[in-house]
Formats: sequence, structure tokens, C-alpha cells
Amino acid sequence: MLKRLLKIVLVLITVIAIGAGYLYFRLYNNIDNVLEAKNDWRSEVLEFPLIFAGNLDYQGEEHIRFAPGWGDTNKEDYFSYIFLWMIEKKPGFKLLKAGKYNEYLF
Repeated sequence: MLKRLLKIVLVLITVIAIGAGYLYFRLYNNIDNVLEAKNDWRSEVLEFPLIFAGNLDYQGEEHIRFAPGWGDTNKEDYFSYIFLWMIEKKPGFKLLKAGKYNEYLF
């Protein structure tokens, strides 16, 4: 029983370590953010496919800037951010269909 429990724990630790490594290298890359902002705006650049929206079948990058109060519900700029998609191919994206993509993102 103890050996089986130990095996389960080791498998879980391995899966978590692999997942954490994958996320780290996806989120912390050396791509420069093309969006300019004040130094107190946090910067992220994600590569497609997006971790949180894998249904979007694009290749490219998402450049994001988060306002200083983004994560603080007591701040005026709570959940304020801006993003820009730099997509490698013409995606056939039409403004009228833009709302459809909210299903994947939000």
C-alpha cells in the first residue's frame, strides 16, 4: 500500500514539474513587447496557440500590457489591460465575427 501511494505521489510530482516547466517557458520568453507603456504597466508576450484559448488556430504572438491596478479590486484601473495580436497569416478575421472569439477568450 505504501509503495503504491509513493508511486502515485511521484507521478503527480513529475506531472506538476513538467507542466510548470512548460508554462514557465511559454510565459517567460525573450520576445520584446511592441506595446509602449509606462514602466508600471506589466508586460507579457504570449505565443500562439494561447494556453487559455487553444481553439484559436493562429500562429503568432499576443502582446499584452496590464495596468498597475489590474489585480486590485479597490483600484480604479482594476482589470484594465490592452492587447495586440500579431498573426503570421491572414486569418480571414472579419469584424462582424469578432464577437465569436469572445467565446474562446472569456
